[in-house]
Amino acid sequence: MDCLHDVDKFLRAMPVKVPRIRFSSMEGPDLGNLGIPWKKIIFVPEELDKLAQDFTSQQSAEIRLLRARILDIHEHVNMDFVPRSRMILESIVLTLAKIASDPQSQTNVAIFPEMMLTPDKGVKVTNPESGYQALLYGSVDYAIIQYKDEYQNKAPLRSSRSLAFQIATGCLLLVEERRQLTHDAATALELHIPEAIGQALALATSTNREEVRFCLSNGNLWLFYILKLREGKWWTYDALPQQLEVGRDMSDSSLHVIMKLLLE
Repeated sequence: MDCLHDVDKFLRAMPVKVPRIRFSSMEGPDLGNLGIPWKKIIFVPEELDKLAQDFTSQQSAEIRLLRARILDIHEHVNMDFVPRSRMILESIVLTLAKIASDPQSQTNVAIFPEMMLTPDKGVKVTNPESGYQALLYGSVDYAIIQYKDEYQNKAPLRSSRSLAFQIATGCLLLVEERRQLTHDAATALELHIPEAIGQALALATSTNREEVRFCLSNGNLWLFYILKLREGKWWTYDALPQQLEVGRDMSDSSLHVIMKLLLE
């Protein structure tokens, strides 16, 4: 019996190996292990429409140009292969940067495609209730940061991507859908949800943020999320999907809504 007791004591003293998980490999059970519950954000359609009208004439002109560009992409670009959404996403993100930049308030926007969010070994995250830990690592398709357009902020942006979040006054992570060929659009996007939550959690942990906004899109369908720290626990909030109805009768209003949600 003493021998068994010694073995048990030895096993308890052994360090537990912390799993290292790439963002793109994350699945639902990983989120369960990290103990991240979900809540819904309810958009009141009337309030959302009112919010979407809150653009200056110059910003609205940029959105009209964006609409024309998206229609041109659908007209001329082969949309039958996996990265088909990239040209649309980059057009939207670039318009977002132009709208969110404000020379009068010295506000500017920087876009970082394929941005590495973690050091090579990963960022350690912990479930505060169970004690479960994991090292999350990898990159995000697009990181968009807003910052004060001041001289001292130019050097960090040029010298090291890892310093960008230190000067950010706001940030948004965007995940591109890459699996639609074998799934319907909504299911394909949902497959990326664990990946996106892992990215937001790693960023929040490494930069001491209490809130990270992120979205997933295939260019037409948009899913919006917030990761928020409440009473020592992380919560994910998600809203109803927003859809761009692409076609010659495509209205500016759906684009206005999506752009406003991206700016929030």
